[in-house]
Amino acid sequence: MPRHDLSQGYSRALSFANQEFERLSRLGVVDIVGKTDFEIFTQEQAAALHANDIQVLEAGVPLKFEELALHEDGPHISVVCKFPLFDEEKKLYALGGIVTDITERKQAEQAARESAQALRDSEERLRLALKSGRMGVWDWDRRTDRRKWSKGIFPGHGSITVQCGTEL
Repeated sequence: MPRHDLSQGYSRALSFANQEFERLSRLGVVDIVGKTDFEIFTQEQAAALHANDIQVLEAGVPLKFEELALHEDGPHISVVCKFPLFDEEKKLYALGGIVTDITERKQAEQAARESAQALRDSEERLRLALKSGRMGVWDWDRRTDRRKWSKGIFPGHGSITVQCGTEL
């Protein structure tokens, strides 16, 4: 997963950005260092980032967030670990952050949820169709020679003696 690191001084200006951050922002280090989020990102995005920064500053401990960033290829979702940086005298002098882009993972999770829902919908349609047609289903696992069937299979076939099977 792509990761980019950054560091902001207490003044809220960026004091460091790695190459991945430069690539994603399409800005060079010269264009990033010394700028605030409000000078780099849209006002809406910068306000959201700033709100998370404030939480870290107030808590004084590392916190993890999911943040949305708008890039040329569309929105990206990232897990962001933000942490306060203290000097030798334990005075806060900056915020650090490690950003991991999880967009592909989130897209895969959404696709899996949609597939699972489509399967549940399909199974429900089949169940209703079988019930309304007074039909059933059976399955035979040839590998294990195990047979399964639903209760609905018997009414349409009269009395059947079945051996070595399992009811669905």
